[in-house]
Amino acid sequence: MASSSETVKPVGVLTIRLIKSFEYRTYRNVLLKDVDFGNTTVGDLRRRIQHEIATGSGMKPYRTVDFDTLKIYTKAHGSKTNNLIVNLDHDEWFLTNDADMLDFCGVGK
Repeated sequence: MASSSETVKPVGVLTIRLIKSFEYRTYRNVLLKDVDFGNTTVGDLRRRIQHEIATGSGMKPYRTVDFDTLKIYTKAHGSKTNNLIVNLDHDEWFLTNDADMLDFCGVGK
């Protein structure tokens, strides 16, 4: 049993969809494990994604692409869109401020 001084950190796995081409629907999923939603900023997430692209196997075709936008595709217990590449609804789900914490943006909730 955990003592009262210990807190549970909201840690989880994120699936990041790297979209190379909308026209040809080419994308690659990247799994980021042990993401601390309460202590990770959007900027930290961007840097971690860039690191995965630079060092990951099978990511060579994606190293020349400038990924400039982050958007939440779906949330837990929510409906999914019919578009298989990107969610065109919910403009408020764009992650634009690099200083915001992920849990503040609704990630992991």
